[in-house]
Amino acid sequence: MQLRKYIFLTLLSAALIPGLVQAQGFGKNKVQYFDQDWSYLQSEHFDVYFYQGGYTIAEFVADAAEEAYVEISRSFDYDLRDRITIVTYQSHNDFQGTNVTFSTPEEGVGGFTEFFKNRVVIPYEGSYEQLRHVTHHELAHAVMLEMIYGGGLGSILASLSRMPMPGWFAEGLAEYESRHGWDTESDFFMRDATINGYLPRMTELGGFLDYKGGQSIFYYVSQRYGKEKIAELISRIKSARDVERGFKLALGLDFEELDKRWQQWLKRIYWPTVADLQYPEDIAKRLTDHRKRGNFVNNSPALSPDGEQLAYLSDRNDYFDIYLMNVGDSKVTKKLLSGQTSAKFEELHWLRPGLSWSPDSKYLAFASKAGKSDALHLLEVEKSKVVRTLRFDLDGVFSPFFSPDGRRIAFVGLKNGHSDIYVVNLDEEQLTKVTDDIFSDLDPAWSPDGRYLTFISDRGDYLEVPGEGFRIAGHEYHQTDVYLADMENGGRLQRITFDEYDQRTPEWTNQDNVLSYISDRDGVYNLYLHDLDTGEWHAITNMLTGCFQPTWSNSGSVAFSSFFDAGYDIFYLRDPFDPDLQRSAEQVAARTMPMEGKPVMTHRERVEMAAEADSAAVEGDGVITTTHPEQVEEGSNSGSAGRMIFDDRFREEPEPEVQPVFLDSSAYLADNGKYKVNDYKPKFSPDIVYATAGYSTFFGLQAMGLVLFSDVLGNHQIYAGLDVYSDLENSNVQLLYFYLPKRTDYGIGLRHNVYFFYLYNEETDSYEYFRDRNYGLNLYAEYPFSRFSRLELSLEATGIDREDYSWIFDEYRYREKRRVIMPGLAYVHDTILWGETGPVNGMRTRISAYVSPDLEDYFNISGSPGWGLDFQTLMADYRRYFRLGRDFTLAMRGTAGFSEGRDPMKFFVGGESNWINRDYQGGEIEGSIQDIYYSSFVTPFRGGDYYEAQGTRFALANVEFRYPFIRHLVLGWPLPLHFRNIRGALFLDTAGAWENDDFRGTTRTPAGDVTLNDLMMAYGLGARVNLGIFLIRWDVAWRTYWDRTDKPRYFLSLGAEF
Repeated sequence: MQLRKYIFLTLLSAALIPGLVQAQGFGKNKVQYFDQDWSYLQSEHFDVYFYQGGYTIAEFVADAAEEAYVEISRSFDYDLRDRITIVTYQSHNDFQGTNVTFSTPEEGVGGFTEFFKNRVVIPYEGSYEQLRHVTHHELAHAVMLEMIYGGGLGSILASLSRMPMPGWFAEGLAEYESRHGWDTESDFFMRDATINGYLPRMTELGGFLDYKGGQSIFYYVSQRYGKEKIAELISRIKSARDVERGFKLALGLDFEELDKRWQQWLKRIYWPTVADLQYPEDIAKRLTDHRKRGNFVNNSPALSPDGEQLAYLSDRNDYFDIYLMNVGDSKVTKKLLSGQTSAKFEELHWLRPGLSWSPDSKYLAFASKAGKSDALHLLEVEKSKVVRTLRFDLDGVFSPFFSPDGRRIAFVGLKNGHSDIYVVNLDEEQLTKVTDDIFSDLDPAWSPDGRYLTFISDRGDYLEVPGEGFRIAGHEYHQTDVYLADMENGGRLQRITFDEYDQRTPEWTNQDNVLSYISDRDGVYNLYLHDLDTGEWHAITNMLTGCFQPTWSNSGSVAFSSFFDAGYDIFYLRDPFDPDLQRSAEQVAARTMPMEGKPVMTHRERVEMAAEADSAAVEGDGVITTTHPEQVEEGSNSGSAGRMIFDDRFREEPEPEVQPVFLDSSAYLADNGKYKVNDYKPKFSPDIVYATAGYSTFFGLQAMGLVLFSDVLGNHQIYAGLDVYSDLENSNVQLLYFYLPKRTDYGIGLRHNVYFFYLYNEETDSYEYFRDRNYGLNLYAEYPFSRFSRLELSLEATGIDREDYSWIFDEYRYREKRRVIMPGLAYVHDTILWGETGPVNGMRTRISAYVSPDLEDYFNISGSPGWGLDFQTLMADYRRYFRLGRDFTLAMRGTAGFSEGRDPMKFFVGGESNWINRDYQGGEIEGSIQDIYYSSFVTPFRGGDYYEAQGTRFALANVEFRYPFIRHLVLGWPLPLHFRNIRGALFLDTAGAWENDDFRGTTRTPAGDVTLNDLMMAYGLGARVNLGIFLIRWDVAWRTYWDRTDKPRYFLSLGAEF
C-alpha cells in the first residue's frame, strides 16, 4: 500500500515537473538566450508584466484588455471578482521560453491562458490588430473560467473534473467574442468546410474547427436567438453544471438537434454561393495537392524571374521545408532546405513567410528563427546550401524581398513593440530603417526600377511620425492599407488605398505602374490589380475561399496560395491580364458580413453598436426562454464528484460582495497619463495543491500531499511532496527547487523515501520483510545549446539504510547501510514530432555517463560492505523515426551500454515499460541494494520477462512498423463506447546482456543445430489507443531461438511507444 501511494505521488510529480526532472530522458528545450529584467504596470482590472524594451507593448495590452473586458462583461453579464495577470513578450521567440507553462509554445500558438492561476500569456508578433485579437480571445477564456468554475485553485480542479469544457465551446466562444461575432477569415474556413463536406458534428469538432466551427455555432445562436442569449447560455451552463444541459435550458435544444439546425443554416448560406464563386482550379493550374500528401500547408510561393521554377514552403514531410518545383510539369525537383531540425533553422515562419529570388535566379532569401534571434539567409539554389547568414539586433525578421539590382533586401523587423520596414545593403551589410514609428508595417516589395518600396500598414493618414503622447490603442489600427515609400526622397510615404477593407501582400506586376494586392473588398480575399497612374483597380479572381501571397514573374505570370478542402495549396495563373478574368470596381459587390447582410463596420463601430444594443436590452434574460427549467434535470451531488469541495461561486447561492481588488486610476496612472511602472519581485503562490489524510487504529496517522509553488513568471518553482505513514521515519518526503530564469537551469532536491517489501531467502527457504530508507541530496544543472540539444549535469548523494523486521520483537533491526555519491553527465539531442500514441518523425539520441567513486579508504561503516560503490557506466540510446506515408511510421532504436569497476552496475534486459501483467524471470525480484537502486532495466524486449538476461554489458535493437489499425470502433450494449484511431504495430526485438567480454551470440544444440545463446530475439504485433487520460498498449510476442519458437507472451502496458 505504501509503495503504491509513493508511485502515484512520483508519477504525479513527474507529470507536473518540467525541465530538469524530465530532462533525465529526452525532450526539447526552452532557452532563455538573454536575461530579462521584469517589471509590471497595473490598470483597473489587470496586472501586465513586461521586460526591458516592452513598455509600449504592455501599455497597449493594458488599454486593449480594459476595452475588451467592457465588451466581455457586457456580453457575459458578469463582473470580475479577481484581478487577472497578463504576461507579455516582445516576440514569439521570447514567448517560446516562457516558464508559465511546462510545454513549449509552437509557432502556431499565438497566446494561452493558464487555468490554475488564470494567467494570460501573449507575444507581440508585428501586428497590433493581431495582438488585440489574442488579448481579447485569451481574456474571454479567463473571464469564462472565473464565471463558470469560480475562483481559486481548489474550485477549478474540482469543477474541471466534474464539468470538462469541450474545445469547440471554449475556443469558439473566445473567437466569437474577440472577432465581434464574425469576420472574413472565419467565413472562408466555414464556407470551405461546408461546401467540401468535411464539417463534422459539433461534438466532434477539432483542430482549427474548434475555433472557427465553435465561433460559427455561437454566431448562429446570436443570429437566431439574439446576442443576449449568449450571457443566458453561459449562466445556464454554470447552474446546470453541464454544457449540454445548459444549452437545453437556454435554447430548448440538445446537441443533436442544435447540430442539425446549425448545419442546415450553414448549407442555406453557403451552397448558393457555389454558382457565383470560383474554385481555384477553375482559373488556375494546381501545383501542389495537400490531399495526396496528407499535409496541411503549401504556401509562400516564389516564382523565379523567368517563371519556370517555383520555390515554396511545405510541411509535406511533417517538418516545414523549402522545396523547388518545375512549374511546367508540377514536379518537385529537390528539397532546398530542411527546417525545424537544427538550431539554425528552428522555424521558417510559415505564418508570415517570405521567399524571394535574386534577379539572377542564383539565390533565395528567407528568414528563420535561428537560436537566440531571427536571421536572414541567402541560399544558393543550385547547391541547396545556405551561403550567407545575416543577424541583426532585432526581435524578429520576416518577409525578405530582393531589390531589382540584387544588392539590397527589404524585410520586416520587430524591435520593442515596433514593426518597421528595413533595408540591408548586402555589400556593406549596412542596415537602414525605411519606417520608424509605432505602426505595424508589413509585407515589403520593391518596384521594378528599385525606386519604391510598397508595403501595408495600419497607419491610416499618418504619413509622418505621430507626435508625443500618441497611443496606438486610440488609433483605428484594425485594418491595413497599401503604401509606397519613395527611396530616392528619404523614404517619403504615399497612401495608395483609402477604403475600410484589409489589404495584404502588395507586389508589382510586369506591367508599368500596376500594383497587385490581396483585399477582402467583397467578403473574400481576392487578388486585385491597381493602376498607380489612374488610381483605377479591378479584381482578377472571384474565389470561393480566397487567395493569398501572390508572386509574380518577369513574364507576367502569377502564382498564389489558396485554402481549399481543408488545406493550403499553390496555384499558377499564366495570363492574369486576361480581360475575361477582370471584375471592375462596379462589379465587385460591397463587402457584407456574410451571415448578416449588413455593410461592413469598423472595429470601433462594432464596439459602439454592441454597447448601444446592450443599453437597450430588456432587464433579466432579455429574451423568452423556450424551455422551462423544470423540464431538464438539474445536476445533483450524487456520484464520486459529489464529495468534492466546490468554490462558493460555483454553487447556486447568493453572490458574495465584490472585494476591493480593482484600482482607482490615481493608483496606476502617473501625472502624465502614462501607467506607473513597478519593479517585479518574485512572490510565490500555489499552482497545484493535493492532500488527503486519515487515521487508522492499527497504523496511526496516514497522509499524502503534493504542493507546487511558483512565482508569477514560473521562473522559480518549488515542489513539496509528503506521504506520511504512521510517523516521519516511515514517510516519503520530497522537496525540490528549480531556478529557471537564466539560460542555464539549476535545481536542488532533498528526499526521504521508504520502501517496504518481502525478499526470498534461499538459505532459510522463507520470505523476509524489509524496510529500506533511501534519503539524500540531488543537484541538477542543464545548459541548452538550442531548442534541440543540451548538456545535463547531475550529482546525487544517497544514503540507504536497510533493516529487517522481527515479528517476535515487533521492531526493525539493522541489516546494512550504503552511502553513495554519483555524478553524471549527459548529452541529449531531440527533434521528434509526436503523434497520438508516440513519435512519428525525427530522431533523438542520448549519451550519458555516471561515476561512483570508491570511498572506502576515506570512510567506513561498521557492519556494512563499505562506503560507496565503485563503478563507471556509459550508455547510449539512438532512435530514428521515418514517415512512410500519411499514417505509417517505421521506428528504429538502438541502445547499448557497459559498466566497469569493482561494483559495476547491472543491466536487466527483458519485459516492457509500465508492464501491468508483469512477470519476473525466476519468479522473484533481485533484492540487493545495488540491484535495486544502482542498476538499469532495459526495455522493451517482448520475448521475455523482467530479468530475462542480465550483465554488465547490454545491447538492444528494436524495429517497429506502426500503422492505422482501426479508424473507429463503436461498441453497443452493455458498454456503448467509441474508440478512434486504434494504432497497430509489427515489431522485431533483438537484445542481449552479458558479463565483461564473455558474449556468445549463438551456440549449437546437442543435435548440432544453431540456436541463439546470449543473443535474444522476438517478433510480434500489437495495438495502441490513446484514451485521453492515459495511453494503453497491448502486444503479443513470440520468442525465437532460430531453431524453435516459444509460445506467445502477452503484454498489457501503459504509456507512449518508444
